Amino acid sequence: MSKLSDLPSKVLEDAAQVGIGPSEKERSGSFFQIDHNIICSQSSQEGIEVLETAKALVQYPWFKDYCWKAVDPNKDEFTKAVRDAPPRGYFLRALPGAETIFPLQACLFIGKEGLSQKVHNVIIAEEGAHLHIITGCAGLLSITTFVCSR
Repeated sequence: MSKLSDLPSKVLEDAAQVGIGPSEKERSGSFFQIDHNIICSQSSQEGIEVLETAKALVQYPWFKDYCWKAVDPNKDEFTKAVRDAPPRGYFLRALPGAETIFPLQACLFIGKEGLSQKVHNVIIAEEGAHLHIITGCAGLLSITTFVCSR
């Protein structure tokens, strides 16, 4: 895992355009994925979890059944592709009663032309919890050359 501030300046400039703060000041946690590589996945606040989806599936056995409750994995060709791909993306969770002091930030970044990120992101705010999240999709390519949906 790296610090966001260690990323190349061009990556940081593009990420800043979608609200990502490389210094991580005034953030409760960060997730950053470039292509298929997790660069940063950390929380700086108790009661808030920031994990990559693959690690959440190992750490929480219940998560496998929970993962596809909001979206049918057979909905369309895109969800089927994500279902069949290795688990990637982020798992953000606020435990009961937790409130983010500062927002979490998450960025999915594409650095290779023609690359398709197949990610399954899950955000859980348990009873009484409040989350503020900045999410963005960016890339070294023109931002209009790919589609990012959440």
